[in-house]
Amino acid sequence: MNPCKSNISFDDKVLQKLWIPNTCFINSKSAAIHESPFKNVFLMIFSNGTLWTNYRMKLTGPCDMNLKRFPFDQQKCFLTFESFNYNTGEVRMQWNMPIPVMLLKTIELPDFVLVNFSVIAVEQMYPAGWWDELTVAFVFKRRYGWYILQGYIPTYVTIFISWISFYLGSRAIPARTMLGVNSLLAMTFQFGNIIRNLPRVSYVKAIDVWMLSGMMFIFMSLLELAVVGFMSRNEGLPRRIPPRKKSSYEVGEFAWKEMPSPRIGLRQFWVDKRCSSIKTEDPLPSPIISTDPLTIHEALSIPPPLIQKTYPKNKLFIWIQRFYRNVKNITPEAVDKYRYIVL
Repeated sequence: MNPCKSNISFDDKVLQKLWIPNTCFINSKSAAIHESPFKNVFLMIFSNGTLWTNYRMKLTGPCDMNLKRFPFDQQKCFLTFESFNYNTGEVRMQWNMPIPVMLLKTIELPDFVLVNFSVIAVEQMYPAGWWDELTVAFVFKRRYGWYILQGYIPTYVTIFISWISFYLGSRAIPARTMLGVNSLLAMTFQFGNIIRNLPRVSYVKAIDVWMLSGMMFIFMSLLELAVVGFMSRNEGLPRRIPPRKKSSYEVGEFAWKEMPSPRIGLRQFWVDKRCSSIKTEDPLPSPIISTDPLTIHEALSIPPPLIQKTYPKNKLFIWIQRFYRNVKNITPEAVDKYRYIVL
């Protein structure tokens, strides 16, 4: 080599005549060298015998994504570089420190932002021996502005529109039904439009929780509408109060009150005796009361009524009874007031 030159450059034809370690990206799906208008392969030989090769390639690599926090997620993608034909016994590979990977310009993607990248050097064991693997890891953060504008804000507005039906009153049943059903259909359409561009995964994502929660709020508003409509339909009808069944204790007590007491006959006997001793112009007729000792004897022989033994009620039963009484007496307007619990 001419001592005045520090390096010499060649094309790919010279590179084909030299020994190369046959390096490749082992986890790539497809790779191609650009040919515009010729193969973009560069070879440089330095004065100390060092060879420098450069390839301009188009590479498609895998990226295992975890979408549990979608659309506020970060993804980490890997590219692994190693020799395909030679193990560590023949070829050793290492990163060129201190700058192993260099970006010519900031990468701009429509859905992601490159946050960071790092390099890893490991030895991987295969049945034929050990191979050096050079891995570069890229960390991407998703741009969630589009999902805020196209997903979260429209669904929030849809939920708010469904809540307008609470302020229309209990008589506007058709208008409230139209608002609730249309809101549910709009929420379903928005949900399908967002998940159409996502991969099908079996776990729940963050946006799924948001959409399902919104559908639940709209469904609860429709359920409240059904309750108000049912109560408004029965509001003008007279309430039927079923006759209360008397207990055996009340029946026995009533029978005991109707039975004649022997003390009444004795008291009336002394009253008649005193009245007969007083002379008046127009004596009042005394009532005819039977003082037959047999009647008194029969009254005295009546057994006392049976008293039914009462047991203390359970607190849960009392609470359920009270809750049923309160729900039974509630009005449709009061049901609309309880909407603040949902809001």
